[in-house]
Amino acid sequence: MWGAYMMNKKEEARVYYSPEEEKQFGVRTARATNVTAESIREAFDFCRDKKIELLIARCNTMDIQAAQGLEKEGCLLSDTLIHYVRNMIKTPIPPIPDKISIRPVREGEEKIVQEIAADAFRDYGGHYQADRRLSHVNSSEIYSSWALNSCLNRDHTHDVLIAEYRGEIVGFITVRLNSPREGEGPLAGVITSMGKRSLVLSALSIGAMNWFRSRGASRCVASLLLTNRVMQKIMSRIGFEPDRKSTRLNSSHTDISRMPSSA
Repeated sequence: MWGAYMMNKKEEARVYYSPEEEKQFGVRTARATNVTAESIREAFDFCRDKKIELLIARCNTMDIQAAQGLEKEGCLLSDTLIHYVRNMIKTPIPPIPDKISIRPVREGEEKIVQEIAADAFRDYGGHYQADRRLSHVNSSEIYSSWALNSCLNRDHTHDVLIAEYRGEIVGFITVRLNSPREGEGPLAGVITSMGKRSLVLSALSIGAMNWFRSRGASRCVASLLLTNRVMQKIMSRIGFEPDRKSTRLNSSHTDISRMPSSA
């Protein structure tokens, strides 16, 4: 079975196959979240069992033992994220800035969103660029594909919102419910030629919160690169607070194959 594999840890560490990234990287890829020092071996066992060639693992930045354990097995540090959280009931949602309207994407606008994502992430310094083993990967293609797939797979718990300024679509944000009470906007982009990008990003974030509340969620979360100072300032202005940090490390197939099994 290729579904998510839940490791029996109180932090709910899990490892799962990632077909979309396999398509982009050209190698069988898996992701592991909330990795601890104790769950590392289980993650690699899953990879070996499923013939995974690239593992993208994330652990809490405060968990030095987990990070060092992954490095010991050949993983390379690729980025650090700051995770933000906001209570949408205790802190009122601010109004959307004037002259910017937020609405769900409409049929026929999928390609526009895809093009905005390609433009917005053309020089993005994410974890793909930090790993020399993924130097062949075009991050613009990865994020534009993600945006397009989000437009094509919308339902009650997943949607794509767009920002219009003076009648032109200038940005988008993907939104999802992680649970009945928690929402997240994992991907957002604004055209680089837009002179008021911070204002549009703020409007998209506020629009996302309105979408979450309309579905009964009471809190929302956001994950930002440590180097993304622009979005960090925006999150603070609209009521988000830093919650924790996590570190991402990548491991190649050679590291996976040489690890002894826990069996």
